[in-house]
Amino acid sequence: MPLPRLSKSMIAAAWAGIFAVGLGAGWTGYRGARERIVDGLMDDVKRCALAFEPSEVQRLTGTPADVSQPGYLALKRKLFDLQGVNRHVRSVFLLRFDPGRGGVLYLADSTPVGLKEEALPGTEFPFAADLPGLQLIARAGVTATDGSLAGGAESWLTGYAQIAESPSGKPDEPRREMVGMNLAATEW
Repeated sequence: MPLPRLSKSMIAAAWAGIFAVGLGAGWTGYRGARERIVDGLMDDVKRCALAFEPSEVQRLTGTPADVSQPGYLALKRKLFDLQGVNRHVRSVFLLRFDPGRGGVLYLADSTPVGLKEEALPGTEFPFAADLPGLQLIARAGVTATDGSLAGGAESWLTGYAQIAESPSGKPDEPRREMVGMNLAATEW
């Protein structure tokens, strides 16, 4: 029995259907992978927060004078060690949100002492007002993420978890200390 002859429009429709199924499968796989990455980051950053005693982080003044405190170097070592647990982690850092100042400050980061990339205590966190995840944890204390898994020259994702909370000069807004973990997602 001879095969039926297909018209060009039927062939085009068949290819379009195959393309649509492939596109749908690819999109579903991408979304599933993205969710796994975000969930993994949320778990990792929460574990990082547990590595710090709230009182040791709250003792930091958030000023350049912290560099000379013995506790500061111990925190830097701990941040450096936490960065080393995953090859995708670009940096781990401690932040403070103080509603009285209105901004987010670095307390310490995992960059080795003396490198130009090191964020010194008291340095304003860049673009903090433009990062919805950072604003969420700063204002509400909720573990959050920022970033994109695709964009620009490199893909990145940052997670934040609260370490401590204490009263501030504003009764409705507490001061918060938190840990952040920045992942380079280019190889995923």
